[in-house]
Amino acid sequence: MDEESSGQFASLLDALQNAEGDHQIREAWLQDLGMYGSGTNLLYDTVATNFPLCTTNQEKRYLFRHLLSVKDFCVRFMSIDKHANPTRFLAAAQGTSDSDFNSRRSEFTKKKQIVIVAMVRDPLAQLRSWKKSPYEMKSCVVGRSETEWLVQKCKFQGLKNEKGKGRAGGTFSSIPDLWNAYGWGYRQLQLEGGYKEVLITKYEDVVMHPHNFIRRLAVALNVTLPAALATANHKAKMHGRASNRTEAKKMIGTREFVRSFSEAELEAACKRLDSNLMEFLGYELPEC
Repeated sequence: MDEESSGQFASLLDALQNAEGDHQIREAWLQDLGMYGSGTNLLYDTVATNFPLCTTNQEKRYLFRHLLSVKDFCVRFMSIDKHANPTRFLAAAQGTSDSDFNSRRSEFTKKKQIVIVAMVRDPLAQLRSWKKSPYEMKSCVVGRSETEWLVQKCKFQGLKNEKGKGRAGGTFSSIPDLWNAYGWGYRQLQLEGGYKEVLITKYEDVVMHPHNFIRRLAVALNVTLPAALATANHKAKMHGRASNRTEAKKMIGTREFVRSFSEAELEAACKRLDSNLMEFLGYELPEC
């Protein structure tokens, strides 16, 4: 950490400690969820630049100069793996532990105090993102033929977390089915999880209309808005060949990502994507 960043981080800690000395600081608890490449880093940066945080992410030092001072409340990001399989997440929330999810963690036992934001993304854009930067899904995006990566079984496991903090992955009939499974998983979490609120949030909405999302989140968390709403215009991560907001807006507006699909790939993808889920989430794919 450079000297400037260290000073800013120290100032943030001082502000939190001093505030706690004067009166009780209310913590608003937020659990972020979303598959790889769905916009979870953009979500974090948008929250961090509009609401005071209880703790900071040391990997996001570029945000330190933009962080807000803690006064009456702070937002605490909870610790479950943000890419966690939502079906297993729901099982833990309902009291069933397994080798990766500890149902006794506060993220599950105190769920009525927690707002979940689950990020989703246009399915064709998401598929192209996975093809470009597959993370732990490398075996799912390779194939001997043009369309094999879209039709073969997709089985993977995310990185192992300690202390039952959850894990990404599972076995899916295809990589489009992975998109289906996570999307419906978030819907089931919304219906059956018992959380204070589950906001299923489109990446495109946070990019194009960030202030609307910030207002919606403030209501869910029951916190006050900043005097001036901020927009995260920079790249939200330093890996995965991420785009800044200008580039992301152009990509969404022009649907440039579709051009990288062949006609056969589009047919294979569209055939396997759940049209009911797309309708529920508000995605209209003219290519399908």
